[in-house]
Amino acid sequence: MKNKSAQKDYYAVLGLAVEATMDEIKWSFRKLAHQHHPDKTGIDTKKSEVFQQILEAYQVLSDPAKRAAYHREISVELPSNEPIVQWEQLRMHIKALQEWVKHTDPYRYDTEGYTIYFFQLITRAKRLVQLLTLPAATKDELVASLIPCLLLVPESRRETARSQLRELSEGNSELLNQIEAACKQPAYPSGWPTRQILISLTITALLAIAFYLLLFR
Repeated sequence: MKNKSAQKDYYAVLGLAVEATMDEIKWSFRKLAHQHHPDKTGIDTKKSEVFQQILEAYQVLSDPAKRAAYHREISVELPSNEPIVQWEQLRMHIKALQEWVKHTDPYRYDTEGYTIYFFQLITRAKRLVQLLTLPAATKDELVASLIPCLLLVPESRRETARSQLRELSEGNSELLNQIEAACKQPAYPSGWPTRQILISLTITALLAIAFYLLLFR
């Protein structure tokens, strides 16, 4: 009889590849725990179960001994529907990434964390495409959903992202054109630009002058 934990893909829960580093495991846990913590989502049984799955996955993968034991367990054949479950989880993680792009402040975001997350999802997508026999339309939909996420990938990693997305697109000319167009868009800068610093200093100076006039007029 298979161990219960062998029926679960903890890497899928955290949106990670099997070869994920400890830093990647910790970063993914922090991000997902923040999104799904009961203090944020309120009393919701289904969402609480998601948070418990995230916590359980982290407790196993962040402990070297438990992780090694888990690896030995998952070498046993998993249920035949496991890749399908992983596929649905992958789509959920990509949707979360799209929301990140929509709502992030372009001048203040975790560039390194975002990049790690983005490439984790691409690695997982490539793995599942190999495991599953998917219609071409489904694979095209996957690539199309990742293309808008290129916007927050820094310039230094754009070429790698471009290459991996082109590989996933399998020669689809329409997707290739979309990838090229997305890569030509300027990446969001990290940190505060000079203009915003000057505006902040000006506002601070004006407030100081107003405070001085109130005290000594």
